[in-house]
Amino acid sequence: MEKSRVRFNVNKLIFWNTGGHSNLFNFLNYNEDFLNNKFCILCFVETWLERPPALNQFIANEYYCVSSNAFRNSEGRGRSSGGVLALFSKKFFNLEVIDITRFWIFIKLISNTKVTFVLGVVYFPPSLSHRSCFDKLDALIEEYHLDSNRRILIVGDFNARIGNLNQIDSFFMNGSPFSTDRLPLDGGVNERGVRFGSFLEDRGLMVLNGRSPSDTPGKFTFVSHLGKSTVDLAVINYDSLDIVVDSGVHYLELGEHFQYFVDLDIGATMEPDVGFLSFSKLFWNESLKVFYNHLLSSRMVALDLIHCDAAVAFEGFTESILDA
Repeated sequence: MEKSRVRFNVNKLIFWNTGGHSNLFNFLNYNEDFLNNKFCILCFVETWLERPPALNQFIANEYYCVSSNAFRNSEGRGRSSGGVLALFSKKFFNLEVIDITRFWIFIKLISNTKVTFVLGVVYFPPSLSHRSCFDKLDALIEEYHLDSNRRILIVGDFNARIGNLNQIDSFFMNGSPFSTDRLPLDGGVNERGVRFGSFLEDRGLMVLNGRSPSDTPGKFTFVSHLGKSTVDLAVINYDSLDIVVDSGVHYLELGEHFQYFVDLDIGATMEPDVGFLSFSKLFWNESLKVFYNHLLSSRMVALDLIHCDAAVAFEGFTESILDA
């Protein structure tokens, strides 16, 4: 009997400013949607990780991992800033790295149905010059000819409030489910937002927030005691309208930023995994003692022990042994 098939478009791309490695660790180890393979691409910024993360065996088996390390100020004081991490399902994609800097990752993705598109994951810190942000991005697009008959999808925390900028002529929409007019709840525009709006217009790019079926009106992506705004944005070019079908905010009770999802339909299929979470009797392997010690002393495990209670720490410790 032929195995059942799952359409790619039931899965999502997720973007999230994690606000640190503790939130990232909790999501990757305990989020049921992630553990049940609901996401084919996961994009994270503000991981605060200064070296590539130590991934558990499930992630290492299921996903390609591409990362850019966080950085400290010139004096080397205080906590690190930034950090970009992207995970790509091995069942769906092959990939080619285009460019990695401390501000972004750009990847060319090739699906198992030979559909290609360029994905950028971006974090522009508030301290970066507004002009410098988009001059750098413009130079990258120019250098690699990313706007030459290619699909482009960029997700990121740009720290740019664009209000209702980026209205689109209906001529370019080609019967897509997205509205020509953006309707955002965040009507504020900052200086970087004005610059970003000009960049989008010059490059023929459109923001999905505030015009997709699941995000009209466009919801806030950042909420704290200081206020709320929409700074986590998804951007595509018109060539990508044939594969992008929806987007919206995915609420998560971790950190101050919400996740933003993008639904893609590229015709790819997969055979679902069944029972990838299994339990078996544990046996000590003396030959792996040094490796176990390395895992237990890793930065990720140590930081999690600091930020979680005893029950969660014990569960994480047990999973680390099982994954090893």
